[in-house]
Amino acid sequence: MYAATPYKDPYQYSKEHYTLWGKIGALAHYDVVKTTEPRICSDGAANFTCILSKTDAKPIIVALRKVGVEAETIEINATWVLSLYYNYTAGGWQWRNTTVIKAWELKWHNQTVRIYQVKIKRSLGEMMKIVNRATGRLMLGNITGVTVVGLAGDFIIVGTRNATGGKPDEGTRERIVKEIKGIDPDIEVEVMYTEPNTHLVSDRNKAFDPLVGGIAISFEPGSNGYCTLGYTGLLYGSIPVIVTAWHCVGWIWSSYVEVYQPAGGYERVAYQYKPPGCAYWFENNKLVTTCDIATVAITTRSRAPQIYRPGGFTWAFTEAIWGTVVKVLGRYDVAIGQSVAKAGATTDVTEGALASHYVNVDYGSVVVLGELKAYYTCQAGDSGSPVYRRGWPIGLYSIEIYAYGIHSGGAGEPGKPTNICFFSPLEAYPLRVDYT
Repeated sequence: MYAATPYKDPYQYSKEHYTLWGKIGALAHYDVVKTTEPRICSDGAANFTCILSKTDAKPIIVALRKVGVEAETIEINATWVLSLYYNYTAGGWQWRNTTVIKAWELKWHNQTVRIYQVKIKRSLGEMMKIVNRATGRLMLGNITGVTVVGLAGDFIIVGTRNATGGKPDEGTRERIVKEIKGIDPDIEVEVMYTEPNTHLVSDRNKAFDPLVGGIAISFEPGSNGYCTLGYTGLLYGSIPVIVTAWHCVGWIWSSYVEVYQPAGGYERVAYQYKPPGCAYWFENNKLVTTCDIATVAITTRSRAPQIYRPGGFTWAFTEAIWGTVVKVLGRYDVAIGQSVAKAGATTDVTEGALASHYVNVDYGSVVVLGELKAYYTCQAGDSGSPVYRRGWPIGLYSIEIYAYGIHSGGAGEPGKPTNICFFSPLEAYPLRVDYT
């Protein structure tokens, strides 16, 4: 029987988020408030972060007070709002016009989010329940070839390997839609062709001491296969570790893990027996896990909470050589439509819009629950890359980094770049790591 992702206390989960909209999204995740996830909206003159709500602002304000947030609230005039969404049929981002009943602006700690009361069928929490049931029926049930089940605003996206000419087979599409309609006959479903893959596969491969994020690492002396080091940190606040993708070190089937840097070199920089990953169980002969993140203890070098060449420009118009991690973001701290970046050993720095806060991805023998989906470019060897948002300049050649996740894989032809990419949020890793 399919087991949903582990339950957290909604209020504690909300406290773990940094932004005002992230805290509301975290409460909505567990259906404490009847809202959508945070997203990018527009009033025709400016873009901003907003949340659509089934109710007025009062239940949101009450819930926020329970997590220590006293938000300044004012009612604003609005009869409509544009919200950004990805149109899978057209293959691009579009604006959707929604009629507004009432609207409010909430301010807290120099952060502002707009709440729009609108007629929506399902809240984020209600959609999460449908996604989890659909995953059990499709990805871990009797329909073969299903690779992705996730959220896309107010409809469900399903990926399948069963395709002809890059389009899902009609029979497969009909079976998928029928299964989900059996859960909720009114739900909208989008079926697409996806072939997710993870791979062990410049400048990012020179020797680094201290070790930092965004550099190439390998797992056998002299090996040509490589991944990317995501972040460094202190496990339990005291053990220096590297943080990378769990699949890079062999999931639960690994024993003694050795990390070499530069990739293909012979100096072992990290080593651990059975490095800790995420919660997991077996179902229908598949390993099911709650994230694709693992830590390995550093043995021979120092570490720094930095990323090498994170991209972007400082106020002096000089490309940043270093990024310094100053904050760790929760799942809902980045709104749908906002940009995230990754620094990978293969495709370097690429950036794209966040498309979903929650997708379950089947990589073949392993299903990873609760990944995020974004449209940056990724390829083999980028696995383990840091995913982040860029902050303010620090001096001439460095910028702040808001750490967000670890790159896991992409949906595309093996060995070639794709812009459909998946990553695990740092919050999903069960052990405490100090990244800053």
